[in-house]
Amino acid sequence: MNIIVLSNPGRAAPYVMMDLAEHFNSLGHNARMVKVEDLFNLVSPPNTREALLELTSKIEALNPDVVIGYGAVSLLFYRIQDGPLVNVLQSMKIPMAGIYYDSPLHKDVFPAVAGMAYSDIYHMFIWDRFYIGELERLGFKNLHFMPIGTSTTRYRKISEQAREASEFACDVSFVGTWSPKRDLVLRRLADFDMKIYGYGWDGASLGLREKFRKTADNITELPFIYNFSKINVNVTMEQGVSSLNMRVFDVMACEGFLISDHKSDFDELFDCEKEVVSYKHVDELPNLVRHYLDHEDERREKARAARRRVLREHSYKRRAEFIIETLQRSGIGKG
Repeated sequence: MNIIVLSNPGRAAPYVMMDLAEHFNSLGHNARMVKVEDLFNLVSPPNTREALLELTSKIEALNPDVVIGYGAVSLLFYRIQDGPLVNVLQSMKIPMAGIYYDSPLHKDVFPAVAGMAYSDIYHMFIWDRFYIGELERLGFKNLHFMPIGTSTTRYRKISEQAREASEFACDVSFVGTWSPKRDLVLRRLADFDMKIYGYGWDGASLGLREKFRKTADNITELPFIYNFSKINVNVTMEQGVSSLNMRVFDVMACEGFLISDHKSDFDELFDCEKEVVSYKHVDELPNLVRHYLDHEDERREKARAARRRVLREHSYKRRAEFIIETLQRSGIGKG
């Protein structure tokens, strides 16, 4: 199968698409990463029929069986002067797929997605069942539940003797963008040896600002944070209704120990007794943290079990296999 994997800026999107492209190729397919801005870097005058023809010629030269992008990125639109927006790939009858690890109903995304409600050639791989239900009620086709995965090469177990251990070691860590919900939860842990990494924490509560260290690089820093924190705390953003976010899988792949707010997908994707520690009420969190700081053997046993599960079932290789199998069942890439 010839696959165009579109690359666009973002905090998560470039890594997700890079990992999927790598595994499409490892499975014997021809996946090519293409920057969206490169496709639209046209010689012809903008917003002209000539420019649209130049764009379609670029795409035809790549000969894709399918174009895959993060979220609505694969919905490539172009406008000719004062005319309507043209969905370029749909007009060319080229199948498209979107990897939705953020809400497809967001006000900045749904206007583009809405036009694909009755399309037979657009597939949506969505991480949260809530949005699948909402889109089904709106008449959308080709909706596929696909949890987030992880890169098991980037997120890995690191020796405790690594020189980075002293920089990132702590009892408790949190990685993620500030939100009022996260601020409220983490205030309960302000008395612990805690380090916070992410965006927007300059506006946090006074007791948390002193816990903030910096933003963390996905490749050079996050694996060390997850390895050398005794406890990694996760607080899911509001858009995650039943689903698990990236942090869950990335921490577990590192054999880091995780305490997360409970989501129903834990019950489906993991053994909650042996592999997961979660809280259903914020009042439970401080006691869970104290317990697992005091019981290292329990902590390590659950972390090892969770890592085995992630390596077996939740890598991006598994997600790439699922995408290919799903597209092929619909007839895409079969010549």
